[in-house]
Amino acid sequence: MMKQILVCYDGSSNSDKALKEAIYYARKMNGEIELVYVKDEKGFASSVLANETHAIPTIPTHATSTMYPGTLPLIPESNNIEEEGETGHSLSQVDNVFREANVILTKEKMQVKTHLLVGKPSTEICNYAEEQDKDLIIVGSRDLNAIEKIAMRSTSEKIVKEATCPVLVVK
Repeated sequence: MMKQILVCYDGSSNSDKALKEAIYYARKMNGEIELVYVKDEKGFASSVLANETHAIPTIPTHATSTMYPGTLPLIPESNNIEEEGETGHSLSQVDNVFREANVILTKEKMQVKTHLLVGKPSTEICNYAEEQDKDLIIVGSRDLNAIEKIAMRSTSEKIVKEATCPVLVVK
C-alpha cells in the first residue's frame, strides 16, 4: 500500500495538480504527504553574492519542517543570498512557493512535512525518496516543445527513469 507519498512542488499549475492528487491518495490510503522543493545547485551557486574571501555562503542541503493548514514551513535564512534573472528561486521565492502550496493545504485541511533540498532536482528527489523509503513520488509534468525535448529531458522524465519507487506524473 502506498502510504508514504512524496510530492515534488515548484508552485507551477502542474505541481498544484500533483499536490491535489497526492491529497486524494493520502486520504484514500490513510497516508502521509511530504512536500519537497529542490533548489537547483547551479542556479543557487550562480546567484549567490560572494563575500570578500570569495566564499559561497552556506545553505543547508536539506531543511525540514511541518506545514499545518494556515501556517508556513521554516525556511533557512541567509543574508548573502540574492537571485537574478532566470537562474532559479531565491529563498524568498521558495517561501512564496510554499505559500502557494499552503493555500491548497488550508482548503483541504491537510498537514504535510516540507523539505527544501539543494542539488540537481531529479537526483535529489530520487535519493530522498529512496533514503526515506517513500512508496510513491507524485510530480507534475512539464510541457516542453519539440526543441526542448530534443535538447533536454524534463525533470519528471528523469525522475521516472531514476526512481526506485513508483512515480505518478500528473498533467
